[in-house]
Amino acid sequence: MINCFVINKNFLETSKLKETLGSGTFGKVSLYQQNQKLFVVKESVFKEKVTDLTKKKTVFGYPDYFINEIDKLIKFRPLIDTVVQLEGICMDADNRKSYIVLEMMDSDLEKWSKLNSTTFDMKMTIIQEYIQNIGGTLALMHNLNFIHNDFKLNNVLINYLNIPNPKLKLSDFGKTKYIDYSVINYGGITKYIYPFPGKDIYSIETWGFMLNLIELLIYPAKLFDSKHIPKLYIKETNKQEVMDDLKGYYNNFFMTDKGKFNIKKILKDNLDINNINKIPKIFWKVTKYICQNVNSNIQDALEYSGYKLDNTLKDIVYNNISHISDDKTCKGYLQFLCEHNILKSEIKSEIYEKYIILLSFFFNNIKNITDDNHNDNIKTYGSVIYYTVTGKKTIDFPFMETDIDKYIFLKMQEIFLNSINFQVLVLN
Repeated sequence: MINCFVINKNFLETSKLKETLGSGTFGKVSLYQQNQKLFVVKESVFKEKVTDLTKKKTVFGYPDYFINEIDKLIKFRPLIDTVVQLEGICMDADNRKSYIVLEMMDSDLEKWSKLNSTTFDMKMTIIQEYIQNIGGTLALMHNLNFIHNDFKLNNVLINYLNIPNPKLKLSDFGKTKYIDYSVINYGGITKYIYPFPGKDIYSIETWGFMLNLIELLIYPAKLFDSKHIPKLYIKETNKQEVMDDLKGYYNNFFMTDKGKFNIKKILKDNLDINNINKIPKIFWKVTKYICQNVNSNIQDALEYSGYKLDNTLKDIVYNNISHISDDKTCKGYLQFLCEHNILKSEIKSEIYEKYIILLSFFFNNIKNITDDNHNDNIKTYGSVIYYTVTGKKTIDFPFMETDIDKYIFLKMQEIFLNSINFQVLVLN
C-alpha cells in the first residue's frame, strides 16, 4: 500500500496564492506556489447544515466526495503517467477545513480545445494518447470494478506548454464508485448516457468516453445543447423525461435508417473533408467497435485497434487497495456494537458490512489506543467511522452538542483516516 503524504497545516500560509481557478465538487480550487513549484489546491470546508427540512437530515463533517477523492487518488497513484498525482493531504480540525494538494497541469481538454491557438492538427497529436492512455486508465478501472462516474473533457487534464508532445491525465475522482454488475444506475453525466436499453454500466461509460472524443474533434460545434434538449439543462427535470427526449434527439440527428449510430454523418456535418481525412485509424477502429457491440468495453475496443493493456499496472493498483478478510474479527465488533445499542442488529446491507470491515481494519492498525479503554473507544470511534462511511448517525451519536464535541469528532475522524491511509474502500 502506498503511504500518502500528510502536509503541514501551515502549507497555504507559507505558499503564495497565484490564482483562484474556480470551484470543484466539494470546494474552492486554487493555484499556489511554494519553492518555485506550482500546485493545485482543492479546499474543503467542514459542513454543518440541515439539508432536508422535512426529515431534518443533518450534514456533518467533510463532504463525502472529498474523502472519496483522496481514497481514489491513493488507489490509482501508481498510474503516474495517466492519473493526476496527489502531492499531499491536510486535515485541519482546529480551523474546520481540509485540503488536498495536486500536481499542476496546464489546462483541461475542454478549455484547451477552445483556445484560438488550438488547431485541428494539434488535436490530431493527442488522439492516440486520449484513446490509449485515458481509455486504458478507464479500462483498468473497469477491470477492477470502478467507474469514474464523472467522465468529461473538463476532467481530462493536459500539459502542452514548453514540451514537444502534449501529455494527458485523468482527474476528479470524487464521484468514482466501486461497483459490480448488480448496479444498474449510472450517476455520470446524463447527456453522455446511451439512451437505449441493452448496455451495462461499464459500456455506458465507454459510450461517454467515445462521445467526448467526438466533441473534442468537432468543437466549436456541440453534440448536445439546450436548444434541442432543453430538459438536459434543467436541474429539477424528471430523468425519464430527459431520457425520452434524448432518445428522440438520437433518432433525429445521430442514427441511420437502420438504427446505427452514424459517426461519419456527425463528422461530415461539422468538419471539412480535409480534416476528416487527417483523423487517425485508431479513432475509426475504436469507435467502430464501440458502436457495433452493445455491451462494448474499453479494453476490447482498444485491443480491436491493436493496443493491449499493461496487466502489470493492473496488478500494482490491485495490490495498492486495502484488503482484509478477518471475518471473525468483523463479526465480533458487530456483535459488540449491537449489544451496546450503538447499531441495530437487524440492519443488513453492503455499506454496513463495509463499515464493520473498516472498523476492524482500523483497530488492527491503530497504534495509540490502549487496551484499558478499548470498549469505550469502540463505541466512540464506531460512531465516527460509521458516519464517515455511511453519512448516517449511530443510535447514540455523541458529537452534536457543543463546539468541543465537533472538534473531537474531526480529530477522531482524522486519526481514523490516517490509520487506514485514507482508504475508505476496503475489499474483502
